[in-house]
Amino acid sequence: MRETDDGKIIANFVLSGGSADQAGRKWGAEILSLDGKPISDVIDATVPWSSPFSNPINKRLQQLRYATRFKMDKGQVEVKFKNPGGGEQTAKLAVTNERDSFNFSSFYAGQPPTSLPVEFNVLPNGFGYIKVNSFLDNDVLSIQVWERAIKYFNDNQVPGVILDMRNNGGGSAWLADQMAAYFFDKEIVVGNTAYYNKGSGEFYMDPGDQASMIPPPANLQYSGPVAVIVGPACASACEFFSYNMTINGRAAIVGQYPTEGAGGSVEDFMMPENIQVQLTIGRAVDAQGNVHLEGKGVVPTIKVPVTAETLLKQANGEDVVLEAAEKVVSQPLGAGLTPSGPPKIADAAAAKSALSSAPYLEDKAREKYNAADFSKPGTLAYTVSLAQSDQVIWTSGWCATTKDILESNFKAFKFKFVLDGQDVSSQAQTVDGKSGSQECRSLYYVLTDWPAGEHRLTTTVTYTSKINDGTADYAPGDYVLDYSVYVKP
Repeated sequence: MRETDDGKIIANFVLSGGSADQAGRKWGAEILSLDGKPISDVIDATVPWSSPFSNPINKRLQQLRYATRFKMDKGQVEVKFKNPGGGEQTAKLAVTNERDSFNFSSFYAGQPPTSLPVEFNVLPNGFGYIKVNSFLDNDVLSIQVWERAIKYFNDNQVPGVILDMRNNGGGSAWLADQMAAYFFDKEIVVGNTAYYNKGSGEFYMDPGDQASMIPPPANLQYSGPVAVIVGPACASACEFFSYNMTINGRAAIVGQYPTEGAGGSVEDFMMPENIQVQLTIGRAVDAQGNVHLEGKGVVPTIKVPVTAETLLKQANGEDVVLEAAEKVVSQPLGAGLTPSGPPKIADAAAAKSALSSAPYLEDKAREKYNAADFSKPGTLAYTVSLAQSDQVIWTSGWCATTKDILESNFKAFKFKFVLDGQDVSSQAQTVDGKSGSQECRSLYYVLTDWPAGEHRLTTTVTYTSKINDGTADYAPGDYVLDYSVYVKP
């Protein structure tokens, strides 16, 4: 059973040929009661064998799993349910010795036992994907694969990266901190461990035990958009990693549920008759000394809905959480943030000096177009990601076979340049030159000092009549280039 966001308890697994199937209960049926007791009361009273829990959300998920497990000698259970689109029904279902439904609802369902600690590939949409299955394996192997992934993404200009932590039960907190550091460009203190002093009755921290992320060399740092996928199986060191990625808003946290909420230090104790007990001996705190994980975990900043629709997609093998993460990384850093103002437009001397070295906006854009795309009226959109210090050229130009044709063509053009809502057409610089045997002229700006956020630049060239550049005809109309420029904070 699963509980949807609106509080309904539905059957999200029906064993083919099982007693529920034979009684006519369908996938998605709302479960109303068991043996005459409201289903919510049954779930609340269930004590999972996997108790106790730090996070009450994890407890609820496990109660949903265990609420339908019975001793075989019970014989049967009376279930009141309502199939999708149908009315209430009551059926007596036989208690069956099966584990398929229990395994289906495991937090680790679908995780191959042969998984490596770190695995990566590039998704069909071009985004990088790294699945971190454990921080409790071969550290050297983990780092080697991790660095290979980061280097591959940088070398191939992968536009965004998704880090899948859903099946990571933890391990080395140090390893988790250092792997997260590959997404930062400076050392950051991320936390410490507080221990209880029985004598003083207070918790204390040793400053020498501070945990820090120490970034690798610049060529191994990834600076693009990042989404971290989490779930209730993400525990301990996995939570440290996921929390670290929230620092300075570095990554979006995507999931249907938070992480386990179990970040404390533990120690094993031997009891009589060779019984081993593990107890928490210290609590994890952030850089300011606050308890930041225990009892709540790392909460998704992008919550994926739990509905009958999303659960059905998941039951059919669709990864709705990964799909949500893909949408997140498709938006560059700075998206949705209103900048404090427009970038600086360089003066004539600085603009002329930058012509030989600065890249064009099109060079930085995700989209690439061919000559045919520019040969007819319409709008071409560009998505550009920049740093605040980047210097780029924004231009519109034209070439013709002779100077006379170039001059004639330009008389038929009307140029309009709009920067963050302001018409800046009068501030354009002009340069003439040659491209091969053709005569060319460009209107251009050199832009720098970009405030963080989402900028909008539009170039509109209106062809007031049919144009011929000496080789081909071009129809009258508006030829528009629309740039969405995202500047990361």
